[in-house]
Amino acid sequence: YGNGKPITVAVKNKKNSVIVTVKDHGIGIAYEDQEKIFNHSYRINELNKDGYGIGLSVVSHVCDLCGGFAAVDSTEGEGATFFLTFPKRNA
Repeated sequence: YGNGKPITVAVKNKKNSVIVTVKDHGIGIAYEDQEKIFNHSYRINELNKDGYGIGLSVVSHVCDLCGGFAAVDSTEGEGATFFLTFPKRNA
């Protein structure tokens, strides 16, 4: 979905959380689909059979298990930015 354009990955500490940001410059995600993409087996394009629709649901589940969450900010035609947050734990 990235249209062959670069993808940026960043990690930072903020307010006792570790935030992983993944940004692409692809086709973007319609607002009405943004919440659904983290559901198991949800596929934006049902005609595209290149996967099983489980990738983002697994990402969200792992974030949940660690006490964090996954979110997306996107505009159609402008790409998407995914945010994965995890609580910072002292070693």
